[in-house]
Amino acid sequence: MKIREFARLTGLSAHTLRYYERINLLHVDRDASGHRAYTKQDVKWARCIRRLKDADMPLKDIQEFASLRHHCCGPECQRLQVLEKHRERLEELRKEILEHIDLIDEEVARFKAWNKLE
Repeated sequence: MKIREFARLTGLSAHTLRYYERINLLHVDRDASGHRAYTKQDVKWARCIRRLKDADMPLKDIQEFASLRHHCCGPECQRLQVLEKHRERLEELRKEILEHIDLIDEEVARFKAWNKLE
């Protein structure tokens, strides 16, 4: 499939796809005329990249994850370690966000009490 269809299926822009190819996140075969020829497997991988990016994983970590894509087995798997490290980071962010929400809830309650809104 061509880049336009691939972009539609993955939710990534053609510009982003070309960039990911330049930084070796995507390795795309070319057809006889030199056009990119994406496969269904490429769609799955690009969607995985997008999910990791949406989960706030830095591109540097996604690149590391990608470089280990075909070299992983067992409990010492570096690829698994990349995911676990990112999960820990997200857990810390979740704790911070919940603290922010608690502070906002306290301020809202004070504001409502002061203005006799409840």
